[in-house]
Amino acid sequence: MNETVDQGPLRTPPGRLFRKYLYSIVALAFAALAINTGFDVWFSYREQKQLLAATQREQAASAAIQIGQFVGQIENQIRWLSRLPPELSTNEDERLNAIRLLRLSPAIAEIAEIDPRGRERVRVSRRVADKVGSNVDLSASPAFRGANESRAYYGPVYFLGDTEPYMTLATRGIGRHPDVIVADVNLRFIWDLVAGIRVGNTGKAYVVDRMGVLIAHPDPWRALQRSDLSGHADVRAALDGVGPAAGGLVKEDLTGQRVLSTYATVPSLGWLVFVELPLTEAYAPIYASIGRSTFLLVVLLVGAVLVSLFLSRRMTGPIQLLTQGARRIGSGDLGLRLAIRTGDELEALGDQFNRMAAHLRDSYATLERKVIERTSELEKARDHALAEHDAAERARNAAVQANETKSRFLAVVSHELRTPLNGLMGVLQLLDDGNLSEAQRRHLATAAASGETLIALVDAVLEYARLEGSTETLEPRNFRLDQLIDAAAELMRPQAFGKGLTFDLACDASVQASVHGDPVRLNRILLNLIGNAIKFTPSGGIAVNAVAERHDDHILLSIIVRDTGIGIAPDMHERIFEDFVQADDSIARRFGGTGLGLAIAR
Repeated sequence: MNETVDQGPLRTPPGRLFRKYLYSIVALAFAALAINTGFDVWFSYREQKQLLAATQREQAASAAIQIGQFVGQIENQIRWLSRLPPELSTNEDERLNAIRLLRLSPAIAEIAEIDPRGRERVRVSRRVADKVGSNVDLSASPAFRGANESRAYYGPVYFLGDTEPYMTLATRGIGRHPDVIVADVNLRFIWDLVAGIRVGNTGKAYVVDRMGVLIAHPDPWRALQRSDLSGHADVRAALDGVGPAAGGLVKEDLTGQRVLSTYATVPSLGWLVFVELPLTEAYAPIYASIGRSTFLLVVLLVGAVLVSLFLSRRMTGPIQLLTQGARRIGSGDLGLRLAIRTGDELEALGDQFNRMAAHLRDSYATLERKVIERTSELEKARDHALAEHDAAERARNAAVQANETKSRFLAVVSHELRTPLNGLMGVLQLLDDGNLSEAQRRHLATAAASGETLIALVDAVLEYARLEGSTETLEPRNFRLDQLIDAAAELMRPQAFGKGLTFDLACDASVQASVHGDPVRLNRILLNLIGNAIKFTPSGGIAVNAVAERHDDHILLSIIVRDTGIGIAPDMHERIFEDFVQADDSIARRFGGTGLGLAIAR
């Protein structure tokens, strides 16, 4: 890549864009490598662990098979003594056969033959003198009873003289009334077998009987102690028939060392052969694999950093040239030409940049002329705008004066109309002397109602004129908020009852407060809102709710007036607060009013 400019070098040290590309590429490469390495390590860990557990299970199963074969071989040997029916052999023959069996099988320490009634006929032993025809009653012994019940009896393991393990094995002969052969078997062979099992370099195997008692261990002293392991979770689960976990079980052995353990069951005996390997040795291949993967990750990451440096420089170099070129063009150097030779989109961008600079140079030649022309046009437009502004200001002043005149006119007319109307109302009251007929009284009531309506209209126009003329000023003073609301409600309640409406007032406890404000204007707003509700409600009722929210130095009063009247269309919710506007053109004809009540309240 060859990158130059025709007006001096423009290179700058790598900046944020270079670091951005560098960090992004490195992060992407690291994430990809880390995820790949993580998955590889995880699956390798699982495979290695399962492989180790499978190997240990095979060792445990092999030891269990050998123990089972050892016991099965002795069982077959003592069955040989019971081949001949009892009526075809003598005690002496049975004694000679037992002696031959002791010579053939060193593991058998003592053997006895018991007749079908449980009487001992012959006993040959390596430890004591032989007995022939002792007729000792052994019918209640577990060995005799167990052999008769299941043809074979495997007794618990016991230690003779606390030195070697023994087990009682009994079988039943053949025939209609078979004898029972009972043998005491030395289990030292199992110790030798367990001691000979090689589990890695430091692993070990041991055997537990069906009661959970340790009977064979590479360390004979632990077996002689008859340690009860039934309280261990894995031993308890194995005794309950739960199979070993596929990946083995991590636990602490008898010395407190963490090991990977599995087990196999000895057929027919119910014994358990446990095989354990310390975790440090078991996971050594896994740690080595993790180390190799980590080293490979570091090597690949270093390669990714180098590649990222190369790519970042290749990408940011032309961009830096474009940045510097734009800066020089911005300072007025329109003769700048960039020469970027990358053979990709960056080179095309550099060519576009050069064409842009040429267009800017051509445009700059006519820019001053256009600026002068535009300045002249703006000056003319400014003069015209100033003239229009003066005319608008004069029109505004005229409108203000007209509005003030209108307000004064409304105030004067309203005031002048109120005086004769008050006189008219007085005359109407004087006419009602009690001697009028029913028809005359109706006419007089109609005239009084019309007069009151006219006075209300004149008062509304006069009040609006005061507000519009800004002559209405607030007169704040101290007053009880709840008393003002109750007084307004009591004043309007007779009107509601007169129309057959219900009137409900609900004031929150927060309204019971002394406040400082303008009670006259607040009362006017309440009367206006309640009056509108009564006016536009032909049936049903009105409900007034008042709630006050206390703030630092003021109270926010919320008064809600609900009625069951004609309602207000949604599109009129905002307009009804304008001057002389009502929700419907027919309202003035049906209910009366000028449309100023809500405008005054606002």
